[in-house]
Amino acid sequence: MAIIYSYPLQTTIDSTDLLTGTKKNATSPSQNPTVCWTMGTLSTFIKDDILGYNVYTSLVTQAGVNNPVATELKNDTGTTFTWTRTGIGEYTITAAGPVFTNAKTIVFLNPGENEDTTTTWERINNNTIDWKVFDSAGVEIDDSITNGAFEIRIYS
Repeated sequence: MAIIYSYPLQTTIDSTDLLTGTKKNATSPSQNPTVCWTMGTLSTFIKDDILGYNVYTSLVTQAGVNNPVATELKNDTGTTFTWTRTGIGEYTITAAGPVFTNAKTIVFLNPGENEDTTTTWERINNNTIDWKVFDSAGVEIDDSITNGAFEIRIYS
């Protein structure tokens, strides 16, 4: 029998690397076979079955009357996004594909370094989310997002 701790330690993992385990046999528990999974398969299982969502995360800055500029940190949604300024304090993120599923899309956001602002979001359709920014008096304002955190989670 192999001594598991005697194998060499690896410090990197590739999606094609194999992980050995036991597949539970529900009908015959005494016959649980030893099998291999790829690390990519394990990663997909964790993302889809344990976390249960895809994510788009970015840092957003908006200056003057310009479109917001997003620095993408993570995107496993399978689509690309476009940011547009649609009015004073109003911004739209448009997905190239229909990913914003009704009742399964959540947005976490803040204006970043600007303390005296509040924000709201609204899912318009499967491709569009609106983001509004307000000053302390509740008036929509531009030029008030600096490294704002913006995360969209789309649950399975």
